[in-house]
Amino acid sequence: MRLRRIQTSTITDAVVLLTEGFGELCKTTWHDCLLKIAQHADRQGGGTIGYIASKDGADIGICLTLPMPRAVFEPEERQAMNLAGFYLRPRYQWMAALFLREVMMTRDAEYIDVTPSQSMQKINEHLGFMTCARGLSVVPLGLAVWRHARRTRVFAFDTGMATLLPETVARIMEDHAELGCICLIVEQDGICNPLILAHKSRAGLSSARIILAKDRIFVRQILGPLARYLLRNQVFFLELDADSDRFVRESFQRSRSYCVQSTELKLTSEIDHTYSELVFVK
Repeated sequence: MRLRRIQTSTITDAVVLLTEGFGELCKTTWHDCLLKIAQHADRQGGGTIGYIASKDGADIGICLTLPMPRAVFEPEERQAMNLAGFYLRPRYQWMAALFLREVMMTRDAEYIDVTPSQSMQKINEHLGFMTCARGLSVVPLGLAVWRHARRTRVFAFDTGMATLLPETVARIMEDHAELGCICLIVEQDGICNPLILAHKSRAGLSSARIILAKDRIFVRQILGPLARYLLRNQVFFLELDADSDRFVRESFQRSRSYCVQSTELKLTSEIDHTYSELVFVK
C-alpha cells in the first residue's frame, strides 16, 4: 500500500473515492467540502487534509484528516485531528487497520472519529481509540420550551460582540459562523458562554447538533431558553453527544452508531467538535 497526500492536484481523485463510498453526497458537494477543508488547513499552517491509498497502481481508499485545534476549554492550544471520510474499496477492506495506522503518524496528536460505523468502532478500538460518547441524545424542542432558566439569555453572536468572549473563542465563533453554523452567546448569571450548533435534518425537519458547549449540564440548564430561540428560527430538534443516562425526560437516545471515539479519554465533559466533519460535511 502506498499513500499520497490529498492536494489541489489530487482533489478530483479524492472526490471519486468519496462519492463512491458516501454516495448520499454528490461530486459537486464533496468537491466544495474539500476546498473548504483545505482553506481551513491553510489557516492552521498548512499540512495535508488526507490521504489516498493505492495498490498496484490503482486507488483503493481514502481517509480525510481535518486539523481540529483544541483552544476553547484547554489551558494551552493543542493539536487534534479528525479522521473522516474513511473508505476502502470492498476487496481491500481487510487493510483498514494498516491504512489508519499509516495515517496516524503524528504521535503527540489526539485523533478523533465523530462518526464511526459499528464496524469502524471495533477497528478504532484495536488502534487505541476509546469511546467518549455512547450515542446521540435528541430533544424535540416543542416539548422543551416550557423549561425555565433563571437569569439566562440566548442571542446570536456577531462580530460586534467579539469583546464579550476571549479573543481565541471569538475567532472560532467567527469561523463557524462563516461556515454556516448557528453561533450563539448564552448569558447565564451575567457570564457569557459560547455555544455553536451545526444545521442537520431529522425526519425532514430542521435540526441542530451541538458542536461546542461547556458541558451537558450547562445545556440542560439552558434548555428552555435555547429551545425557544431555536424554534423561533425554525429548528425543531436539538442533538448532542449522549452518555449512559437519558439527557432529559423529553429526549430519546439514538444507537451506538452515533458514538464519538478518541485516542485520549477526557476526564472533563465539554463538547468540542469545532472544525470537524460535522461542520464541513453537509
